[in-house]
Amino acid sequence: MGDPCAPRVSILIPNFNNGAESSLTGQTDLLGDLLQSLHDTLKDDPTPLEIVAHDDGSTDDSLATLRAWAGRTWRGGQPFLTLLEHEHTGVLSIAANRLVRAARGSILVRLDGDITVHTPNWCQILCAVFDQADPRLGVLGPKQLNEQGLVHAFGDWVLHPKGYHHIAQGATPSVIRQAVECDHVMGCFYVFKRAVYDAVGGFDEAILRGQTVDFGVGARLKGFRCWAIPQVEYVHRHSSRALRDTRADTQDGVDDARQVFERKWGFDRITPDLDAVRARYAGTPLLWNPTVFGGAASAEPAPRAWDDVQHNPDALKRFQQTFNLLAKTITTYCRRDVRKIAVIRCGDGVLPHALAVRGFHALGVDERPDAVSRAESVTAGQTYPVAPPRFTAWPDASETDYDGWADIAMVANIDAQTEEPGRLWRLAQRLAGPDGYILCTAKTEPARAETVLLPRTAFAPSEVSQALTQLWPDRKVLTSPGQNGVPTVALAMPATDPAFGSDDTVLPAPGSWARPDAPAAVSNSAVASAAAGPASEAA
Repeated sequence: MGDPCAPRVSILIPNFNNGAESSLTGQTDLLGDLLQSLHDTLKDDPTPLEIVAHDDGSTDDSLATLRAWAGRTWRGGQPFLTLLEHEHTGVLSIAANRLVRAARGSILVRLDGDITVHTPNWCQILCAVFDQADPRLGVLGPKQLNEQGLVHAFGDWVLHPKGYHHIAQGATPSVIRQAVECDHVMGCFYVFKRAVYDAVGGFDEAILRGQTVDFGVGARLKGFRCWAIPQVEYVHRHSSRALRDTRADTQDGVDDARQVFERKWGFDRITPDLDAVRARYAGTPLLWNPTVFGGAASAEPAPRAWDDVQHNPDALKRFQQTFNLLAKTITTYCRRDVRKIAVIRCGDGVLPHALAVRGFHALGVDERPDAVSRAESVTAGQTYPVAPPRFTAWPDASETDYDGWADIAMVANIDAQTEEPGRLWRLAQRLAGPDGYILCTAKTEPARAETVLLPRTAFAPSEVSQALTQLWPDRKVLTSPGQNGVPTVALAMPATDPAFGSDDTVLPAPGSWARPDAPAAVSNSAVASAAAGPASEAA
């Protein structure tokens, strides 16, 4: 028979330098505020619970704070917390595994030392969710707020066209009223069943950062589900904490953790290649999300862009606006001479044609052979000042002939609602090589209350820069957030660019670009002359 006094919930707190002395002001007692919030929100909670804290050799006042709280008791005389003291390792997974081994509960709650919990009786709420849910529910995460009171994360997407990103970031908390199934919940308030821990085999001690993402992949492959729930709220105060002297908080530690994860699972945890995930994990629960892995999309015919710009004045105007946007970005921000431009997903060749009209060497790449054939047909009879545009199908063995070829690799009109931009960006990286620029435009929309929890949405303006910075941490990404129908523009600069070390991160709004030498948009006659005749013949 089990111990009738045993806790059902074990609250686990790994600590390293979360004291007042380690805050930015030197006065914000992060860990003390967490413990006080636990006392205030759980003092009337009927759930049998325990708090176990692990100190990883702290050198600030946080160890003294833990010792003081370990000497306190709950109203019934139970010790407020049990303290484990160890020498510093700098590996959070080691502390987390020690905490689980010391815990007695069947529901485990891992809390970072820089959060505060706001919801009374939250242990009772967590237990009720598990009791009423599908037995396969194994991991929960509450609603995480930032210090300004807005949602920082309501769970995360990992295997997603946008890559790793937080759900509902920036939303008003009251908008979030329903639970959502997701890939991951934030590790700073991570709730999991002991049965999940046993099935996964614990936290991987080779991973310095992102341990819960790794744990979540293992849990999903074992058949467990992960939810974010709205009934419990907490604030993560990491922006109030100073940097800590531990390798896990360095770029080297982050890079090492990503490499270990990728060797283990076969994909990058920040910018996963979804095609590789599909191939490796076909038939497994990892592909649970139907909005991402709901079956192969049918191949769409190549768009008839030439016909559109020839017969639709509005289409021609939109194309001119996009071209002018790209041309001004190139002229204003590319500090080196740009002669060769690759256009990825070029369709039937309107943009490569327009670039060639302006005197660039243009390469159009598209995965649809009919688009490539039409582009070659339409441009074959045209005259260009330097060279006619070239076209190639992708994927194709010939694409290796162009690795590092481009001064700029361009991906226009990305739409995360309908496609997976990661594969296009990776091709752009190949074509540009380490010294070329990568220029993107993307359809973006502000997050709205009715879309904030949808699993497939357009990029928010800020998400484009975040995605590219995560994909290429060795590049400087400049962006101009889209508005009023103008797409978001992002330029990823190589480290060899003379302006790489500047503090600029935002491109000026398109209306303020006024350099007199910026090339004008390709003229109506230049597009129309190419569209006339050959396009009709190709049709």
